[in-house]
Amino acid sequence: MMKIIAASLQRKRLSQKLTCVHSWERYVVIFLGITFFVIAKFDAAMAMVNPSAAYCRALGYSYITVQEEGGAKGYCRISESEIVNAWEFLQGRVVPEYSYCKQQGYQIKNIQDSEICEERIFASKCAFCVLEDGTEAEMTTLMNLSFAEGGCGDGFCTLGAEHFGSCPQDCPSGGSDGYCDGVVDGKCDPDCQAGQDSDCAAPAYLGDLNKDGSVDISDVILELRIALQLDPQVACSDINANGGVDISDVILTLRMALDLDEKQLCA
Repeated sequence: MMKIIAASLQRKRLSQKLTCVHSWERYVVIFLGITFFVIAKFDAAMAMVNPSAAYCRALGYSYITVQEEGGAKGYCRISESEIVNAWEFLQGRVVPEYSYCKQQGYQIKNIQDSEICEERIFASKCAFCVLEDGTEAEMTTLMNLSFAEGGCGDGFCTLGAEHFGSCPQDCPSGGSDGYCDGVVDGKCDPDCQAGQDSDCAAPAYLGDLNKDGSVDISDVILELRIALQLDPQVACSDINANGGVDISDVILTLRMALDLDEKQLCA
C-alpha cells in the first residue's frame, strides 16, 4: 500500500514539474515572439528617412537642421527669405503655395486620418491634394515619394522608386527613369513616345535609346536592361521588328555600336 502511495506522489510531482516546464516554454516562446516583433519594427524604422526632409528635397528646396533648446529641429529653406518648419510644410499647414499640390495646379487640404497619415508619414495629420475631378489623394503617395533609406535626396535615381516627377534632384530631366517629363532641355527623353517631347524631333535611329544621335555602348546597356525586363520597352528598341526585345536585339545593337552594321532610321 505504501509503495502505491509513494508511486502516486512521484507521478504527481513529475506531472507538476512537466507543467512548470511547459509553462516556462510558453513564456519563452511569447517573449521571443514579442522580441522579434519589436526588433523588426525597430529595423524598419531605422531603414526610413525623415519624411519631412525627403519631401522638402524632392521639391528642390534645402533641408536644414537647427540645434535648439529642445533638441535638433528640421526646417525647409524655400528661399533666402522663406524658411519654415519642415514637418508643418509636409503636412500642408504652412506656405501651401509652395507645396507639391499647388505646383501641380491642385488645391491642398490638411486632413487628420491616423490610418493613412501614420502609414505614410508617421503622423496623425497629413496633406491631401484635391484633384480636378474632386477626389482627394494623400500628397506623398501622389508624388510616389519613397521614404526608404537611400531614397530621394541621396544623389542616386532608384529605378522603380524614383523619377523626375517625384525626385528631380536625383533624377534629372531627359533621363531613362520610366517617366516622360517632356521638359524642353535639349535632351530627348527616352521614356517619351512620339510627339511627347519636342527635343526628340531629330531623326531617330534603331538602337539609339538615349537619343543622342549615335548608337554606342550606353545604348547596348539600355537594350540589355529592356531584354532582361528591368526597364520597359521604348521606341526604336525592337531592332529586328519581331514585336519584342530579346538577346538578338542586344546583339544587333552591339554590332551597330561597333560599326559592324549600318545604322537604320527608326520608323
